[in-house]
Parts: sequence; C-alpha cells; structure tokens
Amino acid sequence: MVIKKIILEKLKAKFEGVSDSILDRIAEKLAKTVKNEEEATTAVEGVTLQQLFDSYGDSRATEAQRTAVSNYEKKYGLKDGAKVTSGGAPDSSEDETGNEGDKNSGSVQVMDGTDRKASDYRALQSIGRSFAESGSTVQITKAVHYKDELYKDVFGGLKGTKYERKCPDLIVDGRYYEYEGYTGQWSKRKLKNMLSHGLKQSDRIIINNNKGGNDRLIRKMIQARLHINADIKEIWLYEKGKLRLFYSE
Repeated sequence: MVIKKIILEKLKAKFEGVSDSILDRIAEKLAKTVKNEEEATTAVEGVTLQQLFDSYGDSRATEAQRTAVSNYEKKYGLKDGAKVTSGGAPDSSEDETGNEGDKNSGSVQVMDGTDRKASDYRALQSIGRSFAESGSTVQITKAVHYKDELYKDVFGGLKGTKYERKCPDLIVDGRYYEYEGYTGQWSKRKLKNMLSHGLKQSDRIIINNNKGGNDRLIRKMIQARLHINADIKEIWLYEKGKLRLFYSE
C-alpha cells in the first residue's frame, strides 16, 4: 500500500533508531484512515513515544527499544514526543513528567477522556509520579469496552489471559496495575475487599493503606490467597502519598 509506505518513511524520519517492526505496526494502523500525504504528515506529527511503547506490547518491550527512544529524545530535545520547555515539562497538557534534571525521571501520560474528577484520580496521579521518579513510563488509563478498537491498542497485552476484557488503572513499563481504595473508616473487611477486587483486575495491585492495617495483617491476608493458588505478582501499598513494594513473587 503506497500510503502506508509514505507514513512509514515519515515515522522513520521522526523516530530515528526505533525498530522498523514497531513503526510498521503504527503505519499500518494509520493507513486505515489516512488518504493522502498531507494527512499522513499530520497523523505522524500526532504520534507519541508512549504509543510506540504501547504498540510494542507488554513483556516484549526491551532495553534496546528504550535506548533508541532515549537517544531520539536527547537528539531532538523531547520528552514523550513533546518539546521540553525551559522548566523541564513537556509542552502537552496530557503529560506529567518527572524532574527533567533527574536522569532517572520517567513520565506519566493520561489517556484522553480520563475522568479527572473521579474519586481515585488524585491517588492515581500521585502513584504515577512515584513510579515515574524511578524512571518508569506510566499511563493512567480509563475504562474501555473490550469490543472497542481502542481496547486492543491499550489493553492488548491482556489478550489470552484471564484478565482479558478488564481495564486495569495503570500501565507501568508495559505492566498492568490495578489500584484499590476505600471510603469511610478503615476495616479488615475493606482491606480484604481491596485485595479481592484488585486481583480480579490484575496480578499486580496497589492498595490504599493510608489509615490501614499493619504489615503483619496484610502479609497474613496475602499468604491466605497464595495458599489457594491466587495469581499474585506484586502488591504495593499507597500510604500518605508514598508508594512501597510490599510483596513480589
């Protein structure tokens, strides 16, 4: 297809050093709606580095691709595909990056249409920033119907798993995380519910423990689930604006 070839060449020029296989997938998707070279130019200008990571998928995102993208950013003075301002933040309202002066800073991107007034949005922002400060690329997601084409783009890594059709709250370096909070007074039952509900969405969960239980109680509840062969890869605790890894398999 001629238009796909045009798009691919423009992507290669913009994202120098990025694998052809990644760019080809983006070009194929854009070619379905782009009709001419002018539209191709506009479409390519709208492609971000986060989309490249999402396109490449979950466990397949290798250090080689990250290095290529890092080199691209340094060469053109970008952060997640947007021009970096003198204050170190990208010129895009959808991106919230870490400190540009910190070589380990990552980035946080919010999906278009995310409900910023939702009760858990501020917590998700804070959690995203915590991961970004460690150099991670974070995406705050929204609920998407599994039949929507967007679902494949955002949650495609869940295909074939028991979490297919689910919409975890965060994607961190290609891995899916679910955040669980609570309202009212803390109780053991609420802690139990957060673990139960979270593990239905992902095997990596973050629970609100701001006014919560001690480590011994939480560890006991996790062990009880592991005893019945629950799939648990990571459990993080969100406590007074800070994040800590509590359990990892």
